Amino acid sequence: MKRVVLALALLVLAPSCASSDSADQAAFERGLAAYGEGDYAAAFEQWLPLAERGHVLAQYDVALMFDNGQGVPRNDAEALRWYGEAADSGHAGAQNNLGLMYAAGQGVARDDATAVAWWRKAAQQGYANAQRNLAVMYANGWGTPTDHVQAHLWFDLAAMKYPPGEDRDAAAIQRDRLATTKMSKEQVDEARRLARSWAASNPTATP
Repeated sequence: MKRVVLALALLVLAPSCASSDSADQAAFERGLAAYGEGDYAAAFEQWLPLAERGHVLAQYDVALMFDNGQGVPRNDAEALRWYGEAADSGHAGAQNNLGLMYAAGQGVARDDATAVAWWRKAAQQGYANAQRNLAVMYANGWGTPTDHVQAHLWFDLAAMKYPPGEDRDAAAIQRDRLATTKMSKEQVDEARRLARSWAASNPTATP
């Protein structure tokens, strides 16, 4: 059974996270343009030197390319390395994808507890995929003790964060199924209270 159903994040330009060096930014944007044209090898050629110099978005994009075999042969060890570099700098997408690799045992020994730790970091930044993944782990007791209140909380927050569509609907269904089959009214009320409190305290959390 597929335990974690969420796909890898898409390449996204986030200027507020990019290097302030204008030459590096220009190189990063050339990589984006090449990627958009389907020239993955050219994009990789632009991004790898930036990643090696600590450009967080380039590190994330290089990881994605190794993960997906775009412009370079697929290499789980290199994907893990570069996700790790970006994740250590606080990139929520990298933290989520690193959690996916640990949960799947992809390029590394399977370690649900480490997956939970990375998803928690990304979830606390408001990253909806990680919030939903973390909820799944709490609901099933994978890598962390079973906690239905925490599972409901993170399903609820993911449903709030996702735009209208299949992901939002799925998170809401998982939340409501948990509430009706595993939880008391008091537990549901507590989970909702925690969700409201978290949302109020983190109004600018990233999508």
